[in-house]
Amino acid sequence: MNIEKYKTLKLSPKVTLVTLLTLLAIIAVSSIIYYNKVASGLSASSMNLTPIVAKVQAGVAEVNYFATTSNAQVLARYPKGDKVAADYIYNQIGTFIEEVGDSGHMSSAPNQFIAPFSTSTSSNTKTIIFKIYKYTGGAHGMVYTKAIIRDVNANIIEVKDLLSRYDMNKIAVRVEQDLKEAYFEIVMKDLKRDINMEEFYKSDEGESALKWISEGSIATSTNYSVAWEDGDNLNVYISQYQAWPYAYGDYIVSIPISQIRK
Repeated sequence: MNIEKYKTLKLSPKVTLVTLLTLLAIIAVSSIIYYNKVASGLSASSMNLTPIVAKVQAGVAEVNYFATTSNAQVLARYPKGDKVAADYIYNQIGTFIEEVGDSGHMSSAPNQFIAPFSTSTSSNTKTIIFKIYKYTGGAHGMVYTKAIIRDVNANIIEVKDLLSRYDMNKIAVRVEQDLKEAYFEIVMKDLKRDINMEEFYKSDEGESALKWISEGSIATSTNYSVAWEDGDNLNVYISQYQAWPYAYGDYIVSIPISQIRK
């Protein structure tokens, strides 16, 4: 082989450009493969989604997709390397895509799945909380929450096992009272008369509201399907429609743990 020949070889600008573009393409493909491996460990391509942004930084994995065929937008984040959280989010995304279908709700309002997360800690637990907004057509979207609870050894704790540490009757009483006060504060903004909370709940409107609140606070697994510890408090999540109309939104009742011990 004539080494000197290759040392003096000069590449044309066209060849140089093609070579550079080829290298950039290889880097881009490698980056996507790397993301799919370290960020999710699952296949988003099976959902027929076109990635806009896919990145991992500052300990957070981000999933950001747009599917043109179903007018669907997906934006979700979860802690990098947390397979339980990743599995849950991708399962929810898959359900969302199935609900949207191939044609989707083609209007000016896109179908949306938005899932940010926060964290909460206590002396015994660490929790990842997803507050998910989902819109698949109709008058409005829905919001729901998922809490992934772990003990100090990183073992998953089910909500029913967490709540078994406390007196559920005390929890239910506290939740009902908190919801009564919160509902009264909401409706007071619309009331045209001066009335206290006791008088309000004796009115026809108040009695109807109290029935809804009572049903939404009794100690059932449905009412108490989402709860977690936050410092010295137990947070109980009240979903939309659980205790009052959709327009009043979801709600969190925070109860000092010292008041609900068995």
